[in-house]
Amino acid sequence: PDGHVTRYGLEWLVKNSYEGQKQQVMHPRILWNAEIYRRAQVPSVDCRSFLETDEGLKEFLQNFLLYGIAFVENVAPTKEDTEILAERISLIRETIYGRMWYFTSDFSRGDTAYTKLALDRHTDTTYFQEPCG
Repeated sequence: PDGHVTRYGLEWLVKNSYEGQKQQVMHPRILWNAEIYRRAQVPSVDCRSFLETDEGLKEFLQNFLLYGIAFVENVAPTKEDTEILAERISLIRETIYGRMWYFTSDFSRGDTAYTKLALDRHTDTTYFQEPCG
């Protein structure tokens, strides 16, 4: 109302934006294809170290940030153990399907989502307040 005008240059806006600040702390990334992935030999973290030490979790997260994928070895192949690992990284979102569930390939359901067939790009439940995925 008093006629005051403030002007900021584009360079200053970029430098002081959240995106600009994010660029200052970005970790290196390795973009990969199948051949690069084979040569990278992405390291894995032992389950016990991952669950019981901050160093194990840190190593897992650094691998994930660097490669876009990370592995935990020696995990019991159960839904319960998978849930414990998932909770170490983040929260598990409840969906209409429940919190955690077993998946088995079942051609009788008449839906390719329940088979081992490849699914092309698509979206699911986008009309939900909290869609899956």
